[in-house]
Amino acid sequence: MRKGEKALTLCMPVTCKRRSEETDESEALETVTCFVYCPHWFVLSQTDGKDYVPEPVAGWDADTALRTLNIERVPFTALDGNTQGYAIHHTVAINPVAEQPESTLFHELAHVLLGHTSEGSLNSDATDRTPKDIR
Repeated sequence: MRKGEKALTLCMPVTCKRRSEETDESEALETVTCFVYCPHWFVLSQTDGKDYVPEPVAGWDADTALRTLNIERVPFTALDGNTQGYAIHHTVAINPVAEQPESTLFHELAHVLLGHTSEGSLNSDATDRTPKDIR
């Protein structure tokens, strides 16, 4: 951790079922969502040291695959921390701290190869022109 960095507190929704207070039936369950606060979290950008480099997958070379498929890898610019990657036309971008970067790259390559990105970006902000089954 860098000196002076402050920890984040995560607010996590927890969904559970409980017996309904309005009825006397023991089988009547209602779904309730409560929020749990977990302190003491830091993000990678709050640390010093070497850049994070994920371990390579044996027998796989992403650069060769991208070159062969004529797909360009671009810097990841999405602000949503939950986005693992995205594809726009013949480009893909993978979050540098993606949980499974190779799997995410395979996923985004599939979108490009299957033609899902022919109208533009393929993400949760899809326009009305994008068919519902692709969104």
